[in-house]
Amino acid sequence: MNAAPFDLAIETMMLKEALPCVGEVAGMDIMGFLNNTLLRFKNRAIKDQTARLANFTSERTPKFILPTIADNIIRDGKMSPLLTLGTAGWCYYLSKNEDVVDKMASELVEKAQKAVAEDSSVFVKELETIFPEVLRQNESFLVLFDKALSTIKTQGPSAAIMSFLKEFY
Repeated sequence: MNAAPFDLAIETMMLKEALPCVGEVAGMDIMGFLNNTLLRFKNRAIKDQTARLANFTSERTPKFILPTIADNIIRDGKMSPLLTLGTAGWCYYLSKNEDVVDKMASELVEKAQKAVAEDSSVFVKELETIFPEVLRQNESFLVLFDKALSTIKTQGPSAAIMSFLKEFY
């Protein structure tokens, strides 16, 4: 598989969407940490299964991804296109209902299937324990999430990444 669009998306997301939320950390070389993380992601010798990484996402997503999206909106009104695309990808994955391992699996799958088939906002608006209010009520985020989910459905993940990179960066 060609990992180039994924590598570029990860690097762009970390630099443009995540890093502005971090700020300075006393005694830590943030750019060194970022570069080391990017090198690890690009190292094809490190094997991990996507399915394992997708386990228990209802616990990790509200701690790591969604707060970054919300912080960008609250701090300066900026959207996080690649993190939103990743969140839409999570929704799309859940909608397939293929060995979802999560304490909220049935609810996640139900909302994801409804979002993919009917109304994308259902996934965000009706998962109140996962999505913070600032995202559930932000029309710009809901529109971007809908665009991301639609692009994944019609073009597939790799093409959706390239499309978002081209349009937003």
